[in-house]
Amino acid sequence: MIFLMPIYFVIALVGIYQLMKVYEGRHKWLRFFLLAFLFYLPVGWDVLLGRAYFHYLCHKDGGVHIYQTVELDSENWYADGSPKFYDIKGNFDEDYFEGRYIQVDIFRGHDFKTQLPILRDLIRVIDTDSGLVFGEVISYLYIGGWVINTWQPFSTRGQRCPRLSDYPEPSELQDNPLVKGIGPKWYRKFTSYIFLNKNNKEVE
Repeated sequence: MIFLMPIYFVIALVGIYQLMKVYEGRHKWLRFFLLAFLFYLPVGWDVLLGRAYFHYLCHKDGGVHIYQTVELDSENWYADGSPKFYDIKGNFDEDYFEGRYIQVDIFRGHDFKTQLPILRDLIRVIDTDSGLVFGEVISYLYIGGWVINTWQPFSTRGQRCPRLSDYPEPSELQDNPLVKGIGPKWYRKFTSYIFLNKNNKEVE
């Protein structure tokens, strides 16, 4: 489809030119822009609506949401204050809590449905005993209009909101794998807002 766009562009220009020739009134530039917009709609309607809806969703519920916290005794932290419930790579260690708390990554969740080019990703921490969701990260991905994604061999780069860079930077403690450039990007940007040090009320 992307290869047919130059042909459609030529047809649109010819159509606009012919329609402008029969119009002799004032405000020709206004008529020109109106015609250009009408010719754009068949190929770009989902871009206009998609981007608007994408930004609406992002500001509506995108980001980190903490619904319930868990206060843990000091035995769950090392002497330097770093948590024990991360593995050596910096990922949340479900085995530490013996499966009581699990992190579920729901990428491209099917419960979110729209005809527009938007996808939703979820990361959740769930208490398996109660089934309650203690917190979640919601992000949206805009993947571009139907024209750019149809019948062309090149992958298109989507736009994500919120971005990882929108969240607070991780600590500078040397236990943080990100300091060494080997850790996951979500380290301490989510679960450390749920599991708090009972003595400090928060994890630094």
